Amino acid sequence: MTVNQSATYQQLQLALKKVGCPICQLGQQTGHGYLDSILWESVNDPGTRAKLTESLGFCGRHTRETLTFAGEKLGVAIIQRAVLQEVARRLPVASAMPQRTILQRIQDQWRNQADAPQADSPLNPTCPCPACVQQAAGEKRALHVLLEHLQQDLDEPLRSAGGLCLPHLQDALEECRQPEIAAALIQIQQSVWQELGTHLSEFIRKNDHRFQGEKITEGERAAVDRAVAALTGEYPIR
Repeated sequence: MTVNQSATYQQLQLALKKVGCPICQLGQQTGHGYLDSILWESVNDPGTRAKLTESLGFCGRHTRETLTFAGEKLGVAIIQRAVLQEVARRLPVASAMPQRTILQRIQDQWRNQADAPQADSPLNPTCPCPACVQQAAGEKRALHVLLEHLQQDLDEPLRSAGGLCLPHLQDALEECRQPEIAAALIQIQQSVWQELGTHLSEFIRKNDHRFQGEKITEGERAAVDRAVAALTGEYPIR
């Protein structure tokens, strides 16, 4: 199977037909598929249960996503019971440890060290959310394929989709080893962000009472949500 016939390439082509960062889309699809497989067939698997015990289940976002699967609440219940039992087991040890004051927590946040002082707390996960790990792997695969084919046939689809979100643009530039591909990606991003900025400016202007007679276009109205997604990533609102 050649690269341009790979499943990731085909999924990327489909994602680029929608508006929004395609890497976010494929990463979320990977995470969603992983959650589905765990809930459907692996909640009682000893290895899976051990991993979920270490991570104290999934992160908040992926835990809430498990509630969106119709007919799989039994799997959610089994996981959550196991996590509750593990947290309850750790609680006596945690209560005996010295706790940081609110001031100390704020100071740690200022220093960007919020996670470090909590590393030894028994109530913290000892490994990352498994769904986040799978999602990151899916994003990395998609990003690699996008960069490989950007100048061949994915540049215009990416432009039409609105480019990458800022977090995945940063990942792409760190991953890219060919200056010409990086330059092409930057040119696409500058173009789509300039257009987005123009839509935002018009939305702001037309909300001024002096120009309220002018109709706000669909693109200008959508620009507010698109700007948030462009700078922070595509996160489904459920």
